Amino acid sequence: LPGVTSPASLVPSPVASQSPSPSPANPVLVTVPTLHGTLADVDDELRRMGLRLGRVTRIDSAAVAGQILEQSPDAGLQVAWGSVVKVDVASGFNSVPAVAELSYDQAVSALRGSGFRCTDAPQPIATILGTTPAAGTRAQVDTPVALVWSDSVVPSPTPESPSPGPSEPGG
Repeated sequence: LPGVTSPASLVPSPVASQSPSPSPANPVLVTVPTLHGTLADVDDELRRMGLRLGRVTRIDSAAVAGQILEQSPDAGLQVAWGSVVKVDVASGFNSVPAVAELSYDQAVSALRGSGFRCTDAPQPIATILGTTPAAGTRAQVDTPVALVWSDSVVPSPTPESPSPGPSEPGG
């Protein structure tokens, strides 16, 4: 019959290259991926998922420059198609930690944990006085940091021995 359409002809055929477009009546949810790689990689991945890269904050840490440290919303959460994902990335810089008064092993561990390389080894009895560059200095990750130490051993305090009292008569 002319002008009559069958119900099957009213249903649009799916097109593989077309992304679903959300509408207030029919929101499309997308699972936020775990982000890694360069910012360009992250931007491409988010676009493929129907999401957008939002604010990028660079943070000092022990990680190499550009490494994704945190994302919001978190990976695995479901969000509306077109949502913005914010990321924190490593700046490639960090502050040299304070290591004065630590043992050699503790000082080296603190430096490595902050992303720096320790360039020398003091004598086993050395007292760590600080570093070059100094504690608190903002430096590029993987910068060599030298320990400053003293060869002299600081004597540990000993309890005072009682001083002899005045002689007692008859003694």
